[in-house]
Amino acid sequence: MENIRTMECLEHIRLRASMYIGRIGNGDSPCDGIYTILKEIIMNSIDEHQAGFGKSIVLDIQDNRVKVRDFGRGIPFDKVFRAATDPMMGGRYDRVEYRKTVGLNGLGLKITNALSKHFMITSYRSGEYMSLTFSKGDLIRSDKGQTSERDGLYVEFVPDSEILNEYAFRMDILKDIVNEYCCLHKGLAITLNGVEFISKNGLLDMLDNTCNPIYRYPPIHICDERFEIVFTHISDSEEFIRSYVNDQHTKDGGTHHKAFYQALAFALSKCLNKKITTKQCRKGLVALIKLNIQWPIFANAGKTILGSRYMWYDEEENHGPTIYETFKNALLKGISDNEKVLTEFDAIWEQ
Repeated sequence: MENIRTMECLEHIRLRASMYIGRIGNGDSPCDGIYTILKEIIMNSIDEHQAGFGKSIVLDIQDNRVKVRDFGRGIPFDKVFRAATDPMMGGRYDRVEYRKTVGLNGLGLKITNALSKHFMITSYRSGEYMSLTFSKGDLIRSDKGQTSERDGLYVEFVPDSEILNEYAFRMDILKDIVNEYCCLHKGLAITLNGVEFISKNGLLDMLDNTCNPIYRYPPIHICDERFEIVFTHISDSEEFIRSYVNDQHTKDGGTHHKAFYQALAFALSKCLNKKITTKQCRKGLVALIKLNIQWPIFANAGKTILGSRYMWYDEEENHGPTIYETFKNALLKGISDNEKVLTEFDAIWEQ
């Protein structure tokens, strides 16, 4: 019965691929499906890094063959097959360190397996390895033995052009993806085709990579384990804000955007002793926001709009502080401690 359920799930993924990965595309857009399944595999490795296991990830992508190697704990051998095939074996949501993930609750490996003409997963643990090879979701080979490899996980796949059309990975898009993950995880090293990417300053590096305007004042950078914010203003009246919730790019905004605007207006009003509105704050604003929320709530299936009001929830539906309160306290301290910035702020609102 379990095998039937597994086969039906993988076949459904193949028949309705866009339900799971969105736009199919041909690789010319970062929204195309081949990048979606790549990100699902990378995120598994990043989850291990966040849990404190493994400081580096190695990617090799040549001729549409993707190889991803991390140095975490690997998957227990009795769970490798189910991890690649069983839809009922979800993510590790019973472990505290995984409650701030945003992935497909363990579906990423299954989706990539189902949509690949070649898929191999190898787990290395304590001097042993287990390797399974699939084609379009069907197991074709298994192997187990001794190894000198470091603990971790190796995934190799070739997306199936029958499902994903004729495609090609673009190196410029791949570099952007890798650089983004490194900026979201300061200190994580990701090597792409022999070139190492690493960020020392987190979102501050991303701001420099994303925008190169003349800032009205040095960017304010505030971070702790729950969030990271970097923002400034430019002479242009247009606003630019980019946000992430548990590494998911919330491109359509949500409750955290509203909370940030309100918190910024409050902090500026308090520090400058004058009324500053959210409309004034947003003129020329450049901001990057990263939030780590326990069990986030999204307002749409694409997870591009955050609906959470609180920073965390638990099984009994208790909750922590609001996102607004968290931002307000952090911004108030970050702005009030910077006299030079306050002088620049005052000059902006006087214009």
